[in-house]
Amino acid sequence: MTAPLLVFAPTRPGEDGLESSRWMAECNRDRLNAEGFSTIEALGGDALPAALEERLPEASALLYFGHGDEEHLGSADAEKPSMGPGNVHLLSDRWAHAVACRAGVRLADLAVEKGAILFAGYDAAIILDWSPTNIPAEIAGAFRIFISETSVLLARGVREIGEIQRRLEAVAERIVLWCQDDGSQGLEITAQQLIQRLVVRRAVAAT
Repeated sequence: MTAPLLVFAPTRPGEDGLESSRWMAECNRDRLNAEGFSTIEALGGDALPAALEERLPEASALLYFGHGDEEHLGSADAEKPSMGPGNVHLLSDRWAHAVACRAGVRLADLAVEKGAILFAGYDAAIILDWSPTNIPAEIAGAFRIFISETSVLLARGVREIGEIQRRLEAVAERIVLWCQDDGSQGLEITAQQLIQRLVVRRAVAAT
């Protein structure tokens, strides 16, 4: 049996962006489960560094949603990141998808250097200028599919960034058209970033 995927999404009081990240994590979890992949999770205040280090060894991949920078993934503890140069080796023989600001700049390379099969991240600050409660009903279903598409593709074994981006563009077309007609920019900006700023680093043996 394939090991489960760890879905990790910290939140902290008063940070609306993290609530949106958690919602994205839940959408990813639900779709992965519907696609037949098993998951385990640490969400909200439970998403502390100790939880990641305890649960990641039993998982085949890490799906992270939250704060980040070029070398770290954040946690529910504002004083201590969940992952960085000191423990990125925990991703050895695993893959990761981090929807976090700039985690694709340096942390992705560090992860592969320490034995990760693959690290998918982003090379820019991810703008979440929207709330899950305000997503229009006309595109809510399409947006849920879009924000979970990269994780699902990676779980299925798709590894080429060009192929991932092509599939994302196809899923995002309805969202972008609706946003342009409606004059709404927040969801469109996020969708464009998750396509255009995607970075995928792979171990040599995985190429």
